[in-house]
Amino acid sequence: MKKYTDPIQTDTYYHIFNRGINGETLYKEEKNYHYFLKKFEQHLTPIVDTYAYCLLGNHFHMLIRTKSEEELIQFHKSKNDTSHIEPNKIISKQFATLFKTYTLAINKAFLRTGGLFETPFRRIPITNDAYFTV
Repeated sequence: MKKYTDPIQTDTYYHIFNRGINGETLYKEEKNYHYFLKKFEQHLTPIVDTYAYCLLGNHFHMLIRTKSEEELIQFHKSKNDTSHIEPNKIISKQFATLFKTYTLAINKAFLRTGGLFETPFRRIPITNDAYFTV
C-alpha cells in the first residue's frame, strides 16, 4: 500500500484530498468556493485532467489524472522557463502554487496569518476501476 504522501507520478489517476489545519474552514463564504475553483483552473488544469471534485467546508476531494511527462515538459516550456525540472516536480509545484495563492487571498480577506492547508496534501493512486464506483 502506498503512503498518502508518496511522490506524485505522471500519467496516473489519483484521489487527492486535503483539509484545513486543525479542521479550519477553507471556504468561509460562498465566493471562496468559486475563487478556489478559479485558482484550480489556473494552476492545475494545465497539468491534470479532472474527473470529479467535492469542496466541503473544511476539506476537499479531487479525482484527477496527471498528464504525461511530455505534456508536463511542454507546459513547463510554455512558461518560458528553460530550467530543467523533473515532471513530477512540476505537478507538486503547481499544487503548492494553488494552495499558496488561495491561502494568501483568504489571509488577506479575513485578516489571518499562517498556513491554511495541512501539508503535504494527501493522495491515493487509483490502480483499479473499482475505485471509480465506490
